[in-house]
Amino acid sequence: MPESSPEFRAHIEALKLRHFVADELIEPPRDLWLNGVGVLAVADAARHELGFPISITSSYRDLDRNRRAGGVARSRHLLNEALDLRPSRLDDEPASDVTDRLLRLYHLLGRWRREGRIFPLQVAMRWASTLDMNGETLKAGTCWKWTRASDVSQPVGAFQFVGGLGLYPTFVHVDTRGKLATWGGG
Repeated sequence: MPESSPEFRAHIEALKLRHFVADELIEPPRDLWLNGVGVLAVADAARHELGFPISITSSYRDLDRNRRAGGVARSRHLLNEALDLRPSRLDDEPASDVTDRLLRLYHLLGRWRREGRIFPLQVAMRWASTLDMNGETLKAGTCWKWTRASDVSQPVGAFQFVGGLGLYPTFVHVDTRGKLATWGGG
């Protein structure tokens, strides 16, 4: 994975995440940086609450990376609004333990989404009804757009988790598309 720029590292550090750092992510174009704030807040809270290491297996993807990954044409990874997460395997750990933690992660995220869990953020937000994705305007409902707050010493915004959740054999996909979508696990 390419090393993150100092500016991107500073952006991620300003979010005050407890468990993730910029070098675990693919650095997106600057105009997409704020799109990842909500999904990172969700992933960071999950990693904290579950108490076991979680790795990011996929974050932002450009069109070529998305094609190579087998991603769909309108993947939220293209907008920096999605993460694929998997519990890290511990030394000499049976695969069944990793599968158990994968299901715990999926069910926790599903519960938070059902409850409309709200996460404090280090950025302020505004609403938009359309989203431009590589020159194509998507009109799939209301989406999140973000603006950075000038003072990030205290949470200045909040994010309600509404998005996609997918269960795969080795990872959980989570995104912040602004509407519910579920696949692979009911």
